Amino acid sequence: MAKDKKIFVCSECGYESPKYWGKCPDCGNWNTFSEFSKKELDLVNSKSSVFTPKVTNLKDVNTKEDMRFTTSISELDNVLGGGIVASSLVLVGGEPGIGKSTLLMQTAHNVSMIGKRVLYASSEESLSQLKLRLDRLDLKGSDILVLSNTDIEQIIESAKENKADLLIIDSIQTVRSANIPSAPGTITQVRECTNLLMNFAKATNTSVFIVGHITKQGTIAGPKTIEHMVDTVMYFESESNSSLRILRLSKNRFGSSEEIGVFEMTRKGLECVTNPSRLLLEDRENRSYGSVICSIMEGNRSVLIEIQALAMMSSFQVPRRVSTGFEYNRFVQILAVIEKMTNVKLHSTDVYLNVVGGVRVKETASDLAVACAVISSMLKKEIPINTIIIGEVGLCGEIRKLNKRIKEANSLGFKKAIIPRNSLDEHEDISNLNIEIIEISTLKECVFKLFNN
Repeated sequence: MAKDKKIFVCSECGYESPKYWGKCPDCGNWNTFSEFSKKELDLVNSKSSVFTPKVTNLKDVNTKEDMRFTTSISELDNVLGGGIVASSLVLVGGEPGIGKSTLLMQTAHNVSMIGKRVLYASSEESLSQLKLRLDRLDLKGSDILVLSNTDIEQIIESAKENKADLLIIDSIQTVRSANIPSAPGTITQVRECTNLLMNFAKATNTSVFIVGHITKQGTIAGPKTIEHMVDTVMYFESESNSSLRILRLSKNRFGSSEEIGVFEMTRKGLECVTNPSRLLLEDRENRSYGSVICSIMEGNRSVLIEIQALAMMSSFQVPRRVSTGFEYNRFVQILAVIEKMTNVKLHSTDVYLNVVGGVRVKETASDLAVACAVISSMLKKEIPINTIIIGEVGLCGEIRKLNKRIKEANSLGFKKAIIPRNSLDEHEDISNLNIEIIEISTLKECVFKLFNN
């Protein structure tokens, strides 16, 4: 009897190899290989689609009629590029309890209220649990079809029979295909189930949302290849003890991949936050030294955030550097520029940095605000509460140009803006704004103008 051959598959990129690798030769990740039988993989790779779409001339394809339909959730529609695209496959990831199922239940309710047929297939919860969530969210008048099943073929068949416009799978790691002899959540099962859903969506013009669990590394569990198979990938982000939820795109075939949606978790579910700047700065009247307001761009949206720093004499031989919500290596780099380019010495000082509200800052426009917050705490001098500071700090202490973001600060009552020199030519007309502009070229110049008046 012939022995079944074994194949090792990388869980991150799907790379296949006849032998085990400690480090994947394709994506470079360590300890990501799992063992599978050759028979299992052949079933996945050779299985033909049960759907056979017709060949159509591209010039005859109508892209205007029912191309998108709204979810009636403004932040979600904004992230999706204007609404749900027909026949799209959307992957929603996030930590347990962050609000994925809540958002999808609200979406299912709103879509059903505009006359679309919705099938919510849950393989993790019973029908009574789904009804309890619907009642808790106070979603009355819903016409949602529900199904509690783990068999992906039966779920797809139910969606076909009921002519669903929107199919929601909660979650992709707990459904399985009867054609694959392995447990739910394995690489082969996740890949095969996603492939079936993709074929179903494209062949029947049905939009499909699937929930993906998050690993300890912060990525969607299962092979990385499922992110390449879907049309849109969205991640829920939040900090512990924070009611804010940020829905961030990492891929979108139908619009910008830089948009974000901001939500607040309440007793009645997720509510849209149309002005996150006002929410994040609601306690700024109680600020002291070491606190700075900065503007960052999230997609096409300008968001004002508060950055706090605490500098104090160290009791350790090696001073501590702690950063929350801001990249640690860049934080250390900014401290080095402060030490080199100004008269502020930090070599024997512990420095702690925090971005208020649980926001994670990735844009370099916050560099100058971080530097000013540290210097303010070190010198024990307050920065005026109506001042906003924007700028990227280079290694030589220079301040670089930025995109437009002054109008958002003016709308929230700020009276003074410290920005890089020659950045105003990139702004819209600000002559009618009641805000004083202070242009600077170097970090040393900024420190002089801000702390030596």
